[in-house]
Amino acid sequence: MLIKTLEKEQSFTINDKSNVATILMILNHDNMEYVTGILTTLLDDLIDKNIASGTPKLLLRRSECVAEKLLTHWLSICLYHYLKECSGSALYILYKAIKIQTEKGPMDYITNCGKYTLSEDKLITSADTEINPVTLVTF
Repeated sequence: MLIKTLEKEQSFTINDKSNVATILMILNHDNMEYVTGILTTLLDDLIDKNIASGTPKLLLRRSECVAEKLLTHWLSICLYHYLKECSGSALYILYKAIKIQTEKGPMDYITNCGKYTLSEDKLITSADTEINPVTLVTF
């Protein structure tokens, strides 16, 4: 009821909503069942509100209510152990491998296009383009 009352207040800004969600998670991080109950209640109300207004596609896109902010904090806490122990090191190794591969090929200084890149827009595709490496020296 407290959160619903706060959200109805006109002077309650997005920063205030984020702060309430953060403080709620900090105070109750050791009692995740309680936070999960609050979160499910708030999400049920948010889903009903979005369906009633005819905008279910906008659900969880703008992060303008306490429930959306609380959901992000809840997911962060719940996934922390899994990311740290199981998949975090594999994701970091994948990130470093992609970074090394994309940086090892030639790059065009002016257009910022590269031979090895993940973006199709920034890819040097022309096979007949002559690549002459140049070292720039500043004085």
